[in-house]
Amino acid sequence: MNKSAITQQEEQWLLKKHIEKLQKRNEILVNAEFRQCKEIEKLVQDNRAIQLELEQERHFVNGILRVRKVLRRKYHAEKARADAAEGELKRLKEKLEKLVHEYIGSGDNK
Repeated sequence: MNKSAITQQEEQWLLKKHIEKLQKRNEILVNAEFRQCKEIEKLVQDNRAIQLELEQERHFVNGILRVRKVLRRKYHAEKARADAAEGELKRLKEKLEKLVHEYIGSGDNK
């Protein structure tokens, strides 16, 4: 064998090894890209779940706000009725006290 034939064989061997090395790197990169895609898909799913949860929370809060509004109206209506009843009781008490005073003052309490 001559020197150029050995050099060609060595060169082919080096090229083959270089190609194998590049193929391994490519495989590593493809696997890394695949893992990243899976991670991104997982993040997208997590994001969708969080968005759904936030939407449910928003509906829940809106429901609570509506209930609070209704309860506030009911409270004010009941307070107005209680204030009116208190006023009526005060008026009746004053009237009763006046009648008792008149009854005691007239001397007909025998």
